[in-house]
Amino acid sequence: MENVSTISSNKITNNSGKTVYDSKNTSSKFTCYLCFVAVFGALGGFSFGYDTGVVSGALLFIRAEFELDSFDQEVLVSVTIATAMITAFMSGYLGDKIGRRPSMLIGSFVFTVSTILNGVSKTYWMLLLGRGLLGIGIGVILMISPVYIAECSPVKYRGPLVTLCTGMMAIGRTVASIVDGAFSYDKTGWRYMLGLTGVPSLVQFIGFLFLPETPRYLVRNDKEDMATHILQRIRGRSDVSDDIKQIKEICQQEIKLKELQGVLLSLIVLAVAFQLSEINSPEVTYSEDVNNTCLSYSSCATCIKEPNCGFCYIEDGYSAINGSCTQKLDTMTAKYGRCNSTELSDGLIWGTTSCPSQYFWMCLLGLSLYLITFSPGIGPLPMTINSEIYPLWARSTCMAIASSTNWLFSLVISLSFLSLTDSVGAYGTYWLFAAVVVLGFIFLFFTLPETKDKKLEDVESLFETPWCSCGRSGSLEINRKTNKPV
Repeated sequence: MENVSTISSNKITNNSGKTVYDSKNTSSKFTCYLCFVAVFGALGGFSFGYDTGVVSGALLFIRAEFELDSFDQEVLVSVTIATAMITAFMSGYLGDKIGRRPSMLIGSFVFTVSTILNGVSKTYWMLLLGRGLLGIGIGVILMISPVYIAECSPVKYRGPLVTLCTGMMAIGRTVASIVDGAFSYDKTGWRYMLGLTGVPSLVQFIGFLFLPETPRYLVRNDKEDMATHILQRIRGRSDVSDDIKQIKEICQQEIKLKELQGVLLSLIVLAVAFQLSEINSPEVTYSEDVNNTCLSYSSCATCIKEPNCGFCYIEDGYSAINGSCTQKLDTMTAKYGRCNSTELSDGLIWGTTSCPSQYFWMCLLGLSLYLITFSPGIGPLPMTINSEIYPLWARSTCMAIASSTNWLFSLVISLSFLSLTDSVGAYGTYWLFAAVVVLGFIFLFFTLPETKDKKLEDVESLFETPWCSCGRSGSLEINRKTNKPV
């Protein structure tokens, strides 16, 4: 009779019904050492969150100092994403070749060096080089850190600890907003904004000098004694023989990519979870025809889309009266007419980037709903799911592909967002994003199984059945000799 095992949510039984593994009997403590591993592993999320938050404030000063146009700004942001995408794809091989810990040390070091270069940049090209190096560091850190945390964490704590990385991203963005505000009164403040990005990455680099390699990587590379010692410290118990046995079994199984149908398509589409209504823009009702080349625009919305024009108006609640479209001198004043620096009165307002609207609250509501739904859902879950669903032998490669795909679409968005809003408007852009989210929801509903409370070594079996999971979970019978479903 074949040796058939049944894998349920917390135990493995053989064909005679005898339990050969029970996670309840091998429960692990939440040790200080595990906390140390998780926090330093997640610091990369803080660094990334801080950078994405602080760069928007820094760009306001960088644009003025280096006289950048919209394309230059898009390239400055996109070069980080582009290098991160390429590096994330290569990091899978790097993590398998030299280990998770050395990869994190390399990523943290490059990240720190790049922030120093950003802070002292004297030219646009020097800054561009620094941003490119920053992407290399981010690509390595964000690809390896979820794998590192997942491979060190017990089943009970794996999900929360992996999502800690995303939580740190949110904290990083919050800190970035505070730093932006603190240095916004100095025209050279952008150097401090970007330079301080290296502080958390430096702390992470120092921390990883004292952190271990993951037990699963060590077992895979025939270092069982070292893996046992590390597992004992992480688990908080001396008997880790069952854990080692499970890891060894999965490492010895034959590698067959065809048995993992659907795994590489598990990336959740990152998109915006809210939509905006079209804003009723104030009309141009006041004519300033002296030396005015902006007469052809009939509303505030169309006026401010022209780089050389701005909207001059008198505020009336949340709307405007006596609005006119005229040439701009800079973001503060018009070149001619009522909003010129020599004629601007207290009652007049000059706008070049936004229009007054009674629907402003919808933008705040949409942004609030996005942050509320993103943080507990689509924000942390891609990182958690991708760190769980892949088998040990393919984890780094699959994470690299998933991470690179993520960076690829981030690059597409960063390179096209301004052009897209110019072409179809803000409301059209967000309708498009909302449609992508709907497609992502449908895909995940039919393909993604539940991985809660399952050991990393057992999750592979969930993907040995056809694509459509329809929310399935529970037991699956596996032939342990052939490693195929019964």
